[in-house]
Amino acid sequence: MNTKALKNKIFEITQSMPLHEREAQELAFKLFIDYACAGTLLAWVTKGKPYPSNVYIDDGFQCELPEGANGEALIEAIGIYRELVSENMPFTDVISNLSEEIILTGRKGKNRGKGLGQFYTPQSISDVLTKLALPDDSEIKSWNSKKVVGDICCGAGTLILSFLTNVNRVDSEKLKFVELVLNDIDELACKSTVLQILASLLVFDLKLNGMQMFKADAIKEYFKNGTLYFGIRSFESLDNLEADELAYELLLREITSEGSTKPVMS
Repeated sequence: MNTKALKNKIFEITQSMPLHEREAQELAFKLFIDYACAGTLLAWVTKGKPYPSNVYIDDGFQCELPEGANGEALIEAIGIYRELVSENMPFTDVISNLSEEIILTGRKGKNRGKGLGQFYTPQSISDVLTKLALPDDSEIKSWNSKKVVGDICCGAGTLILSFLTNVNRVDSEKLKFVELVLNDIDELACKSTVLQILASLLVFDLKLNGMQMFKADAIKEYFKNGTLYFGIRSFESLDNLEADELAYELLLREITSEGSTKPVMS
């Protein structure tokens, strides 16, 4: 399975809609990210059963399939993506190249990415930066306390995924000390990063210490109230689901229908 098959299946989602080719392809990719992210989040919550008070989910995770879109192709595309995740090493970046090809290629300057001037870091550069700027193997092996790692313009997560890949290679147990603080101004990029991280955590049964994703202008709005988009304060599971069954059911409802309005991260 390769990303070409995934891309072709994504394009089928809007193939029958009365749109220009580029418009149809961009909408198809957005719908794929929306539903793949929401579905992966739901699967992660269902499997991991986190304490509801430890999770924050923005209303932006809600999905709506437009009339004329091919729901079967969407489901198949999500299935292909999950196969790609399972066939590769944990935290392999599947989405960034697709984002470049579908959303950004052919756009110039400020016209790239809704006028944001977006350019995603190539995988090879991310791998080099990880080796140059982040802890070496011996330091990772010595970790015994929380380590906060951030990327305030994370795009689809290339740099942070490269870092997580390296930590997992050294010792997957050390991932439990890693707390991520991430940000991007683009909602699609935020969802892409959340999708890629949660998909690997889910498929390979891995855990982090915590994760916060902000959707904000990194210069003007970073860490301001109302900019938290997704957060996990702890990956600890409920010891007794029955004792907190109502809260857990409300959390599932937030993902699937009503959205969340209560930030819990501090």
